[in-house]
Amino acid sequence: MVEEFIFLVDLGLIALAALAISLLFARFRMPIAIGQLIAGMALGPFGLALIQDVDTINLVSSLGIILLLFVIGLEMDPQQLRRVGVVATIFATFEVAMAFILGLGTGLFLGWEIAPSLFLAAALSISSTAVIGKGLLGRRNIHGADPHLLMGILIVEDIVAILLLVALPSIAIAGIVSMSELILFLAKGGLLLSSVTFAGIVLAPRIIEYVSQYEVEHGEITFLLALGLGFFFAVVAAALGFSPAIGAFLFGLTIRGKWSRFLSGKIGPLKDIFVVFFFVTMGTLVDPSSLTTATFPILMLLGVSLMTKFSGGWIASSAFKSPRSKAIMGVLLIPRAEFSLLFAKLGNDLQLLPVEGYSVIGLVCLGTLLVGSLIQRNLVPGGHTTKKT
Repeated sequence: MVEEFIFLVDLGLIALAALAISLLFARFRMPIAIGQLIAGMALGPFGLALIQDVDTINLVSSLGIILLLFVIGLEMDPQQLRRVGVVATIFATFEVAMAFILGLGTGLFLGWEIAPSLFLAAALSISSTAVIGKGLLGRRNIHGADPHLLMGILIVEDIVAILLLVALPSIAIAGIVSMSELILFLAKGGLLLSSVTFAGIVLAPRIIEYVSQYEVEHGEITFLLALGLGFFFAVVAAALGFSPAIGAFLFGLTIRGKWSRFLSGKIGPLKDIFVVFFFVTMGTLVDPSSLTTATFPILMLLGVSLMTKFSGGWIASSAFKSPRSKAIMGVLLIPRAEFSLLFAKLGNDLQLLPVEGYSVIGLVCLGTLLVGSLIQRNLVPGGHTTKKT
C-alpha cells in the first residue's frame, strides 16, 4: 500500500507541476515541452527530490516512448516523401550528416571518448518532430516555407533516428562489428521487418475490420486492440534484441490508409498523456547544476546545434528563390527534443556517457527549444502558434 501511495503521489506531483509550468510557457507562446522538462528537473533527485519512486516513473516513461513511436509510425505517410520529391531526402540526409559529423567532432574536442561522442552526435542530429509538427498545426500560414518539404525532411530524420537507435549500441560497445554479428543483426532485422509487414498489410486490416463492428457498443474494445497491437510488436522487437519502441514504430509504419487513422485516433489521447510523463521523467535525470559545472561544453554544443540545423535548413530550402525563406526553414528545424533525449538516455543506460553527459545533452535540448522559439517569434511571419506543443 505504501508503494502504491507513493506512486500516486508522484503522478499527482508530475501532473500538477507539469500543468503549472506548462501554463506559464503557453502564456508566452513557448513550447510547453520546455515546461515539462523543467518540471522534471525541479521534482527530480537533482532538484527538490519530491519524486521518490524514480524507477516506476521511468517505467511509465518507457511506455510513453513505445506509444510515441507507435503513433509516429502510424502518422508517417511514406507517400508524402514521393510528393515532396527527392529534395527532402537528399537535403535531410545532408543536414543530418553535417550535424552528426560536427557533433562527433565537438564531442571529441571536449575530451569525450568515441562511444559517448557518437551518442552526442546522434542527439544533436535529429530535429523534434513532436514540437515542430505541432507548431505547424498551430500556424495559419508560414510565408516562404513549404510545410510539405519541412514535413518530408522530418520524416527522413525520423527514419534516420530509428536506424541510429538500432545500430548505435552495437557500434559504440563493440567498436567494429564482426561479419557474424552483422549477419545475425541483419537476420534478426529481416525477421522483424517481415513479421511486422505481414501483420500490418495482411492480418491487421482484417482484425481491425472484425473488431470495429463492436466499436459503437463497446468502444473500449477497439481501444484495447490498438494498444495491444502496438505493445505486441514491441515485445517481438525486444525478444529479437531490439528496442521495444522500434517494433511499435515499424508496425505502425506498415499500416496505411483508414486503418492507420483508426488506430491513431484510438490511442492518440493516451499517447499525449504518456508523452507528458516522458518529458517530465527525462527532466528528472537532468542535473541543473551542470549549467555552472559544464558551462563551456553546454554553450559550445548549443552553438553547434543552432548552427548545423540553421545551415542545413538553409541548404535544404535552396530551391526557393527567396533568401528569407531559407532562413525560415533553418529556424524551424532548430528544436531538439524526443529523439535527442532518447539517445541521451540510451547512452546513459549503457553507461557510455560521462557523469554529466545526460545533463549536458538535456540542457542543450532545452536551449534549442528556447532559442528556436524566440527566434521564430521574431523571424517567422504568420507565426500564430497554439498553446499546445
